[in-house]
Amino acid sequence: MKRHIALILVSLAATALPLAGESVTVSGITFEWSIDGTDLTGTLRSSEKGWVAVGFNPTSIMEGADFIIGYVDKGEVFIRDDYGNRRTSHTPDTRGGGSDNVTAVSGSESSAGTVITFRIPLDSGDERDHKFVNGQSIPVIFAASRSDNFTGIHNMRGKTEITFRW
Repeated sequence: MKRHIALILVSLAATALPLAGESVTVSGITFEWSIDGTDLTGTLRSSEKGWVAVGFNPTSIMEGADFIIGYVDKGEVFIRDDYGNRRTSHTPDTRGGGSDNVTAVSGSESSAGTVITFRIPLDSGDERDHKFVNGQSIPVIFAASRSDNFTGIHNMRGKTEITFRW
């Protein structure tokens, strides 16, 4: 009997726990992520009511970064896979011969700010996308804006280093 009760308690505790994932907050932007098989699922949260972005592995300021940028306008989610083509600019992967490898999962905008959830492959095969390697630490940059478009200047920005593990 005690064994059955213990098993039931363990089962209930396991279902109450969130899925494995990690998060970091930098300059008021929160990035939560988990690795699901061959994909990274990420959520960006910002108090700004406009676009929010994450850039993986820049080489110089923004240059070389694999950007995911998104916003919500009138309930519709807009998201794009970009590449840091210069130290202070980015462009859609598709403009440079790459492919758009991001999938919007969900998004919302409220008085509390913007939330975007997306999915990207760990290795898309696109030379403009970062290939994630288990245990590798990389620089990651973040930005957010008050603009509901892909071109508005950021009001918030920050940088950290993240080790992705699975």
